[in-house]
Amino acid sequence: MPHDAQLIAALQSELAHKTHLLRIIQEVDDALEAAILHKSPVASTMQALLPRALTLLGVQSICLRTFNEAQHTVDFFAPDASAFAGMDLDAMCARIEREGELSTSHSEHRLLGYRLDVTDVYLGSVLLVVHEAGGSPQELERQREALACWSEQVDNYLATIADARRKHRAMTELSEAMRASILDDGLDQAVRVLKRYVPYVDLVLALKYDVNLDMDTINYRVVTPTAWHTSSTHTSQELRRVVFETLEGGEAALIERFALEARRSVANIMAADGHTVVGRVSVGMPQGEAPSPFARDVLDRFADYIRQRVVDFNKEWKQLSHDFPQEVVRRLLQQDNYFEHYLSAREREVAILYCDISGFTRLSEQILKEPELIGKLIDLWGSKVVEFIWECGGVFDKMVGDCIIGIFGPPFFEDSPEQLCHAAVDAARQISAFTRSLANHPEFPQIARSDHRMAVATGLNFCPLFVGTFGPDENYTGFSSGMNNTARLQGVACEDEILCMAQFVRAYGDDTQFSAAREAVVKNVAAPLRYHALKTSA
Repeated sequence: MPHDAQLIAALQSELAHKTHLLRIIQEVDDALEAAILHKSPVASTMQALLPRALTLLGVQSICLRTFNEAQHTVDFFAPDASAFAGMDLDAMCARIEREGELSTSHSEHRLLGYRLDVTDVYLGSVLLVVHEAGGSPQELERQREALACWSEQVDNYLATIADARRKHRAMTELSEAMRASILDDGLDQAVRVLKRYVPYVDLVLALKYDVNLDMDTINYRVVTPTAWHTSSTHTSQELRRVVFETLEGGEAALIERFALEARRSVANIMAADGHTVVGRVSVGMPQGEAPSPFARDVLDRFADYIRQRVVDFNKEWKQLSHDFPQEVVRRLLQQDNYFEHYLSAREREVAILYCDISGFTRLSEQILKEPELIGKLIDLWGSKVVEFIWECGGVFDKMVGDCIIGIFGPPFFEDSPEQLCHAAVDAARQISAFTRSLANHPEFPQIARSDHRMAVATGLNFCPLFVGTFGPDENYTGFSSGMNNTARLQGVACEDEILCMAQFVRAYGDDTQFSAAREAVVKNVAAPLRYHALKTSA
């Protein structure tokens, strides 16, 4: 019977130990759930948790070294740090981190240590001062089990804090990367940041811009373990076509071409309306595994940051596209601090073009008559005139009624005076020819049935101009007496005349293209304007 009594006593003792372990799990779990619910900081959570751990674990003192929300190393003690005086905590915690556990003596006390971690990510160390250095091996083993049980509950809480901080750091780094003034630089930096938090094997990023949803304006990156392919360095139309297909969800050709992981995690990049897909990022993970919830969240936020940057980019593009042709806009947006370098106000010598539809009042009141037709004509004529100005290297300044102003020279100021004046003449001649052709345009039969002659009156000048971005609308324009004189000269011109100021003719470099000098007295200008008419033959 004594043997049976011992067995029963041993079973009762084991049951009590297991019950105690369950109570540790329950109490610690409840305390940490409350901390998470109330979003308590790490310091407050540990100050509430550790005093109770003294009783639960049956120890004299406890030290917990971990990381706070800022990922700084912090030590927490209960009831205080006095029991650890004279100990080399750095060495002990380093040993616990390295070996996973610690069991040693210090003075008359037994020390137990345990490593806090989740999936081998080190989160901290716990060090206990047990009341006595003695004790049976069974008692020591049960104390170690209790410590392990307590620590494993704390692990998950600390992992949550570490994940939140790591995610915040990832978001901060991605946000900083996407603030790069050049979109391509920002995308490259963001892709590299993503790699630190999402251990992808390969990545595909494809974007199209709202302004032009074709293959020529697609921006992409295909990142493999051995290469980095981008739209700025690889211009193959075939590759562009294959990447373009990924925006519709068809990645098979791209996977085959670059031997990418077949199983991919995808995040769509949406336009400002929240519905239109303008981009797509997909990653292949090692062995085709799905990304962790943390990695998935970072990937989604990565797509969100790109979406916002593309929205901002499109705003910049549309603003610049009001004044400049696409190739100039693209070049500006590929330059760091382009506004300060190219668009801030400065004085430069430029060629100026003013053109105005001749007889527009009669055309509006007696021939087209209907406001809708008048507006339709101005839209057609204005868009084509701006196109001619852009094709000849000019900038669209503004449209005032039926008068359009173009400036030649900005924003890069790379051409000679002769080149600028030749460009302005080319634009003026094309505008004149197009305006004449509107007399027989099929959408305006009223003009063809009338005796009205479609023509334009043009003034050209070469002069200093204080030019740049001005006003609340950030309009690119210029100011000078030379600009005003060009407007007055255009007013002197008759239908189909291209009048050029004397300084323009000198800069042009070939006076055989112009008639003899004339003069005109105009309103609010002290001296008569001296000008020449451009000959009609080229």
